[in-house]
Amino acid sequence: MTSLFIIAGLNLIPKITGFKSIKIEKKISIILLSSLLLNITSIALIFNDIKIKGFYTNSIIGIIFIITCLLFFAIVNNNWKKILIVVILIPVIALTLITLFFSQSIAKFQINRDYSIEVRNGGLLSCGETIHIYKTNNLFFDEIVQNKNDLCVYGIYDIKTTHFDNKEAQFLIFHNEKLDSENPIKLELKRK
Repeated sequence: MTSLFIIAGLNLIPKITGFKSIKIEKKISIILLSSLLLNITSIALIFNDIKIKGFYTNSIIGIIFIITCLLFFAIVNNNWKKILIVVILIPVIALTLITLFFSQSIAKFQINRDYSIEVRNGGLLSCGETIHIYKTNNLFFDEIVQNKNDLCVYGIYDIKTTHFDNKEAQFLIFHNEKLDSENPIKLELKRK
């Protein structure tokens, strides 16, 4: 609800200041469209267990989209076209904020040349942090091959690989011992 008031307040800025520049409005609209398409692509890939390479890449794409939306709200003058765009953007902004805050990457550890393991924030209703094993597909994307979201541990600061092949994987997970006194936790996964 608060975010709707912020969006409404930002949309009042052009009316209050009287600022009008068609050239700047067009440039911001083009930047908004390109960041929207990139952000939707990034979110669609995440929901299909694929992510763009890089530890902060998806977060940076989401932040650029949010900043571009804020600039659009604050600079472009109000008309029916802007109102329609704002109505379309609100669900995308909400989805972006959810992926930014509740699926934040915390740490990444290399398993071998082709695989890595990433620790992510579990979200509001999770028992702890989640672990995702990624396989490098090509130059731009990593694909989730397996995930584990029922560990119930927080503060994972190191993961050592003890065994990793096509049938099974074994890891030692070091954490801050807040929810579980066993440290390290031995995790065994059957490979899919």
